[in-house]
Amino acid sequence: MGAPLLAAVVCCAVLGVAPAPLIELQDRFGYKVGSGLVLAVFIGSQWLLSWSRVGGQRRLAKKLYSLHQWVGIVAPVLFYLHSVRLGQNYLLLLSAVYLVNVGLGYANPSLFGRSKTFHFNWMVAHVGLSVAVVAITAFHAWTAVYFE
Repeated sequence: MGAPLLAAVVCCAVLGVAPAPLIELQDRFGYKVGSGLVLAVFIGSQWLLSWSRVGGQRRLAKKLYSLHQWVGIVAPVLFYLHSVRLGQNYLLLLSAVYLVNVGLGYANPSLFGRSKTFHFNWMVAHVGLSVAVVAITAFHAWTAVYFE
C-alpha cells in the first residue's frame, strides 16, 4: 500500500508536479511550522517501537509493531504535505534519507522470509537511517526557525 504512495511522491517531487493551492500554503511560515511539527511528531511517534524494545517492554513492542507499520504508510504523504520540493544541499539530503528510509520500511523483513542476516542488516540500516533523519531534522528545524 505504501509503495505506490512513495513512488507518487517521489515522481511528483522530481517532476515538480504539485497543486497550486498546496504550493501557496507551503510558502506561508505558519503552515511550514505547523506541518513541520506534525511531521516531527509523526517521526517521534515512530520511535515508540524502538524505545519499547530497548526498554524491555515486549508486550508493548508487540502491539506497537503493527501500528508502526500501518502508520508508516502515510509517511510519504506527510512529507509531501510539508514540502512538495526535495530541496537543495542538506534539505536534499534530509529528503533522500527520509524517503529511502520509508522505502526501506516498506521492504520489511517479514516479506522476505526468515533470513537472520537480512533481518539484521535491514534493522541496522532502518534504525541508522532513522537516527540520521532525527539528526538532520533537528538541524533543519533549528535553521528554519533561526533564519526565518
